[in-house]
This record gives sequence, structure tokens and C-alpha cells, in this order.
Amino acid sequence: MATLLFTLAALASAPDLLARAGALYDSGKYEAAGVLYRDAGRRGEQPAISWFNYGNCQARLSHRGEAAAAWRKALEWAPRFKRARTNLAILSEEDGQVGPAISEYGRLWDQDPKDPFPAVRLGEIHLGQSDPTGAVEWFQRALGAEPANSQATEGLVRSHLAAGDTMEARMVLSRWSEGAPDTLFSTLFARALLWERTGDWESARRNCENALALDSGKVDGWLLLARLLQKEGSDATASAVLGVACSRLPEASRLWKGWGQAAMRAGQAEVAEDAFVHALRLGEKSAKDQLRQLATWHDSRGEVGSAKRIRLFLSDSAAIPFGAH
Repeated sequence: MATLLFTLAALASAPDLLARAGALYDSGKYEAAGVLYRDAGRRGEQPAISWFNYGNCQARLSHRGEAAAAWRKALEWAPRFKRARTNLAILSEEDGQVGPAISEYGRLWDQDPKDPFPAVRLGEIHLGQSDPTGAVEWFQRALGAEPANSQATEGLVRSHLAAGDTMEARMVLSRWSEGAPDTLFSTLFARALLWERTGDWESARRNCENALALDSGKVDGWLLLARLLQKEGSDATASAVLGVACSRLPEASRLWKGWGQAAMRAGQAEVAEDAFVHALRLGEKSAKDQLRQLATWHDSRGEVGSAKRIRLFLSDSAAIPFGAH
């Protein structure tokens, strides 16, 4: 401790205090950096910057109250310090302080209405407060500032859906699909989920297939595609698709479980059993319940031997090699 105090004292007497504090921050020594930034703020050496960086140090140390107080001090010295107000707004939102968050985001918007970020956050807050009308207004403002903003567009669709206006949601989705390039899995997957919510299974499936063409390693993408195929009445196709997915991602236990569920729905009992067993051996504990349901299904069909085999496996999984019937 004495060595640390001596080092900090030596640094504090150095001519470029903020530069040394920055070096400490960059090396991950947030507590030591915070001491120097706080001292600089108290001395009035670039106080807005000093208090802002002190707040950043405290945030890194998970001292959220101290961080917020420091950013407020920075704003006292520089009321238009955008980064400090943005940090304060985000922290307030994360801590569930809705009123302060709305206030800070509102000030950011008033300060720079060409920046869509505060409008997007205000839209999300209103949506979270079950105010889809207010959310629509803010997402539209964000799009006015940046028409191609995908977060604002997605939020606008969700807001229309929350307001029960499916037709308007579909119109926004259509414009989004026509205007934005389909080059990101995340964008296409988000569209697929939203099209699903509007009840347009075909558009949802098309976006999901395009997303998987970009990145076939996404488990959620495969599961969504299977679900959409089932909604279109293609249970056997859904099972086949998940079979392909499991061959590509053999360690994804959720895919094996999903394949088992799809196969069971398609009446493919043996495929379902193999998939559930594989999922269980990969650590998907909920597959046990699926196997029990499958055993009950065999009972209902008078297939006593199949039901017994599954229950034997559940009582002693080591007794039955994977894939045995």
C-alpha cells in the first residue's frame, strides 16, 4: 500500500497528470487512474474531462453511483458534453431509473436531433413502458434523422405490432426489406422473427433461409426455419432440415432436441428417439422429458417394446448404446 501511495504521489507531481492517468487506464489500472483523474478534477485541471474519465474508471470498477456522480460533475463544467450525458443516460436506463433516463436522452436529442441514438433509446423505453404510441413517435424521429437505421426500423415494427396494427407493421417491414441490403445474418434473422409475428410465414421463411445462407452456424436460425416450416404444414420437411443442421453442428444439443421434437411431430418415432438420446448425452437434460413423452406415445399405440426400451435407457443410459433399437 505504501508503495502504491508513493507511486501515485510521484505521478501526481508530474507535469502531464492526465496523460499519466490515461496510461494507467489503458493498462487496466482503473483504481490508480481514478485517483489521478479525481485529483485533477479537484484541482480544476480540464475538470470536465477529468471528472468524465474518473466516472469511466468507477464504472469499470462497478461503482455505478460514483460513476454517475462523476459524470454529473463533468456536465456541470460542460453542459453540452455529449459523451458524459450519454453515459449517464445509459447508466440510468440500465439501473431502471426511467425518469432520469428519459430526461437525459431527451436532452441529448434536443442537443443533436441528427443523432438517432437517443431517439431509439426513448422509443425502447416507451415500448418497455407499454406505450407503443409514444414508441412509434420516437422511432419515427430516429428514422427521420437516419432513414436506414435498422434498430429504429425494427423498433418501429415492434411498436406497431404492440399497438395491434399488423398492417402497418407489414408495410414498414416491406419497405425495410426493399431498401436495406441483405448482407447481415442479424438483420435478416430479425426480419424473419418480425415477419413471423405478423403471420406472414412465407416472408419469414425466405428471410430466415437467406440469413442461414450467410451463416449456417446459427442454431437459432435453424430452429426458427424448422418452426416456420411447421407453421406452413411441412412437418416432415422441418424434421429433414434439422437433420441437416445436426450433421453440420453435431455438438449443438439444442438442435438435436429440436430435431427430436420435429421428428416426433412428423410421426418419425425412431428418428425422434435417436435425436433425444443424442441431445441428452450432449447435456440437454430437458430431453429426458421428451423421451418420457415418446415412451407414453408408444404406449398409446401398443408398442410396448419401444416404450420399455426408452424407459430402460432413462433408468440407465449406459445400458443402451446410442442408436440401438
